Amino acid sequence: MQVDYVISGLTNGFQLGFDPLAVSLTSENKNMPSASLQPSVIDQYLLTELNKGRVAGPFAIAPIPNLHVSRFGIIPKKYQPGKWRLILDLSSPLGHSVNDGIPKEPFSVQYMKVDDVIDGIILHGRGTLMAKFDVESTYRNVYVHSDDRYLLGMKWRRKYLWRFHLDYAPLHSSSPPLQICSSGSSNTIIM
Repeated sequence: MQVDYVISGLTNGFQLGFDPLAVSLTSENKNMPSASLQPSVIDQYLLTELNKGRVAGPFAIAPIPNLHVSRFGIIPKKYQPGKWRLILDLSSPLGHSVNDGIPKEPFSVQYMKVDDVIDGIILHGRGTLMAKFDVESTYRNVYVHSDDRYLLGMKWRRKYLWRFHLDYAPLHSSSPPLQICSSGSSNTIIM
């Protein structure tokens, strides 16, 4: 079942697990303060994402009628002076956010140690499946299923943008649980 889920996700995009009946979404009108403090960083980041096909826009009006807009900001990357990470805040506003509509179980991310990966390979033996992603863009490699993309709206300079990939893991994303092992320059996912 997990293999089918991953193959389907890689082929069609991964669903976020959002339940529209669980929460009444409220779009954000303002971005985080860090966005207005570093507008050139945001402009460059969005241009790069547009060129890589991970974001659509900018649009004068929302490209789809139910586009949910979340606030975003930037934080400096650890150990990389002058580099920034854009964070699409799927946990805001509290009680009316995308993450509020994603149940913790079975939608969770579990981080592991390298030893856990080795134990998994020994336990499952030949045929164990693993996937390795570059840490720099691990979540930006996660293509979101078309049914859930309306949840990844952004607004910048009074224009709408629409994400097709994750920026960073939602509070509890991926189902069934995938175990992610971070080590140095890569992440390994055990299914």
